[in-house]
Formats: sequence, C-alpha cells, structure tokens
Amino acid sequence: MGAQAKTLLKMKHDEINSADIGIQGGIFIGLTPIDVRALEDNVVRFVAAQSILDGLATTPGGLAIRDILPESDLRDQNNQAIVPRNWRQPVSGGWTTGLGGATETQIYQSNKDCDNTQKVMCVMGIKAINGGPTDAATAVNTNSIVWKRSNSKTIDIWQIETVDFGTDRTAWARTPVLYKKGDNARIDFVAKSTTVSGAVDNIILVGKIGEPIGKTING
Repeated sequence: MGAQAKTLLKMKHDEINSADIGIQGGIFIGLTPIDVRALEDNVVRFVAAQSILDGLATTPGGLAIRDILPESDLRDQNNQAIVPRNWRQPVSGGWTTGLGGATETQIYQSNKDCDNTQKVMCVMGIKAINGGPTDAATAVNTNSIVWKRSNSKTIDIWQIETVDFGTDRTAWARTPVLYKKGDNARIDFVAKSTTVSGAVDNIILVGKIGEPIGKTING
C-alpha cells in the first residue's frame, strides 16, 4: 500500500464510529469478570424489553428471566424433544465424520413445539466443557456455529476454535443473538475436518430466556 493510500485509509478510519457499523459479528475471548457481568446485565435488560414489546408481560415485574435450558427451549434437528437436560452436540449419536470442515449440520431449532411463541431467547456466548488440556479431549470438535432465523436467514457465524486457548474456555458475542417471540431459530454446527467418527462436543449456549412468571419458574 502506497503512502497516499495509507493516508486516505487513516483519514477514513478516523471518521468511523464503531457504533454506526451495521453488523458486528463474531466473538470475544478473554473478557474480564466485570466485562462479563456488564454484558449479562445488558442482555437481561434487552430480553426484558423485547419480552414487554412482544406482549409477554406489561411490566418487568411480570417477567421471569432465566438461563437457556436445552430440553425446555430447543428441539433437535428432527424436531424431537431433547432429553436429558444436557448440552451435547450432536444431540444424539455422534459426528459420522469431520464432514470436510465446511458442512453446516443442524443441531438445534426452536418453534411452537418448544413454546417459542411464549418466550424471548438471547444467546450471548458459549462455554465448552468436558474438554481441554486437563480432560480426555484436548479440543472442541466444532470449528464454528451458524445462527439462523427460519432456516434461511443467517444472523451470525461464530468461529469458536479459539475457546481451547482461553483459561475458562468461553467465548462472548460481539452482538448477542436475539430471537423474538415466535422467531423460529435454527442453530447449525460445523465440525472440523479432523473430527473423528462418533466424536461429540459439550458446548453450553450461554444466554437468557424471557417469559411470564410461572411458566417455568415462580421465584
């Protein structure tokens, strides 16, 4: 890049306000506990706001905000109920092969069968468990997660292989993925090209559900 091009680039850079960018996708690694708490507080407020806008309650006092539960809030790729309450990908069985490292495989969905017309869901990060340097598995078998709405609209793609290098094996969304009341979610995983047949991952989808008090929890 020539000197003039560098100068023009720097001038344009200085004009950009990151808050004005249309979409900022992907993940952060290594947030501090204070950063994570701020992110979670912000997500809770957005989930509550969307829940009220969607008519799930008229005031914040009528809402329950809780963690995402796979058996309550999601279905598997065949629209079957998920049992038990464990985070496991694929939900049953295992990867047949590494699938070339580029094949999107549906793992989860949400629809009326898991009452998505009565809740708001927001995913703000992931946490990989049952793996890492001190466990039997040394790395996640997934290279990325693809977030979709209604099977076709891609909301974001998270490249998650770097979770293996974080001290707590977590990744946090630059822009949390929000599903409003009635949104049909589709969540695809892409297995690494090196994934062996039968391998699985245990990745928690960290986020919040907003729903009327009494639907799942009463407090």
